[in-house]
Amino acid sequence: MLFAVAMISNARSVRVLLSLGMEKVEKDHCGVAGFGGYHFAKNDLPERLSRDRLQGTCYGGVMQLYIARHGLAVPKDEDPNCPLSKTGQRDIARMASFLARTCPSIKRIIHSGKIRAAQTALIYSETLGPGGIVEEGSVGLSPNDPTDPVIRALSGWNEDTMLVSHLPLVGKLVARLVSGDESRDIVNFHAGAVTCLRHAEGNRGWTLAWAVSPDLLGS
Repeated sequence: MLFAVAMISNARSVRVLLSLGMEKVEKDHCGVAGFGGYHFAKNDLPERLSRDRLQGTCYGGVMQLYIARHGLAVPKDEDPNCPLSKTGQRDIARMASFLARTCPSIKRIIHSGKIRAAQTALIYSETLGPGGIVEEGSVGLSPNDPTDPVIRALSGWNEDTMLVSHLPLVGKLVARLVSGDESRDIVNFHAGAVTCLRHAEGNRGWTLAWAVSPDLLGS
């Protein structure tokens, strides 16, 4: 079995965040979104884009896969475990606040098990996944893992899911799912970036719906 499941309630998520040494981050609102190669500033972001074109519930019979890179981490020479930095925590909280406006229906958030990925997953869960579960992937989501295990697992999934992983794997997964060639450069994954891929019933392929990163949200 590909993934070992660790179910974490919202209440326990708070305790886990505290045990990982994370401070509470105040949620704010989004600044900028990226869609289809275009950037829309906050004042110019059409409500239709932020609701209809990004909103998962508008797409019946379509599974959405969110592939996320963890937030900015503390340098290894400061902490060998490389937890999220304060900036990384704030960036992910802002990303979660932005994504919440799209009313996603994420049921599972699966992370690599590395502390920076686990912290990122828990912040997203606090905002996006009430009643959902956070899972640690037993194999398949570490930085240099092959893409095959995740690709095989996807064939058995039918619920909207978020994967929280690392470079170079996140880029390879998007490239392989969208183009069939993991060596292609499809998305520039800054720390904290998220992409949304869509897969319709009866369709073997995936399409890249949008990509957003913290630097697009403004200061």
